[in-house]
Amino acid sequence: MLALASRLRRLTDRLYHSGERLYEMAGLDFHPRWFMIVSRLKDADGEALPITTIADDLGVTHPGIINLVRDMESKGIVTSVKDKNDARKRGIRLTSKGKKLVSELEPVWSAFTAATQELFEELDCDLITVINRMETLLNKEDFSRRVMRLLENAETAEIITYEPELAKHFRTLNEEWLTEYFSIEEYDREQLENPGSQIIDPGGQIFFARVGDRIVGTVALIQIPGQRFELAKMAVTKEFRGRGIGDSLIVATIEYARNHHMKQVVLHTHPVHREAIHLYRKHGFEVKHADIPSTHTVERSKDGFSMVLNVT
Repeated sequence: MLALASRLRRLTDRLYHSGERLYEMAGLDFHPRWFMIVSRLKDADGEALPITTIADDLGVTHPGIINLVRDMESKGIVTSVKDKNDARKRGIRLTSKGKKLVSELEPVWSAFTAATQELFEELDCDLITVINRMETLLNKEDFSRRVMRLLENAETAEIITYEPELAKHFRTLNEEWLTEYFSIEEYDREQLENPGSQIIDPGGQIFFARVGDRIVGTVALIQIPGQRFELAKMAVTKEFRGRGIGDSLIVATIEYARNHHMKQVVLHTHPVHREAIHLYRKHGFEVKHADIPSTHTVERSKDGFSMVLNVT
């Protein structure tokens, strides 16, 4: 994350420098760092806004806003006025010069917006939406707290293979997962109630993640025609998600497939499983067409898709 922060800072500086050059080329005496304040004052429609209000609205520290306002006052863009109801308080508003400057800046800002949209289309990613979502998640749990939580809860998961006495865990873990997202259908029930005859005996394997004396995750490899395994029935109990359990299970399945000279591992997933899809991509799975077995008559197959890993 620190590396990401460094890259984002470098990108931010690059965009600011581009903005400075553009304003200079347009003959406008304006700094990119003033944009958010000027935009907020423009929306206030002549009303003087307290520093605290501007800082809170923009999510910036009060000293940071004060420093920027001082620079803008020196340029005659904004002015400080006494509060009508409390002479001890002061507000900030645009001057006549500031309003005139805004009218000259608006065409440039429109071009900025168009160029940003063009960039996002080339990236095939709405970066603002991603940043908004990241900020929302970090507001729920600060990044430092996330790291400390994982360090405090860090326990090594031992990956073990199927034994008959583990069948009950295969069933309960998948029942928890299936009822969370979908429903348990006949195809699922056959595998969960009879994993030995349905998965193990035909040449497959089931893996379990054990932390201490608890079984907290599982995944199955089902042998299918063409020297392939189908990766299926992957589930990690809620309490242990986000601790790398799924990662360890995937590594075990790939190693097992490679040791058994399989050509491919295929899986069938659903767009709702964003975290799982990210995990599959991390380990080399790609979205490709793979025939879904005729036994997959479950409702969730309708909007699902296949991912394939070439083991060899």
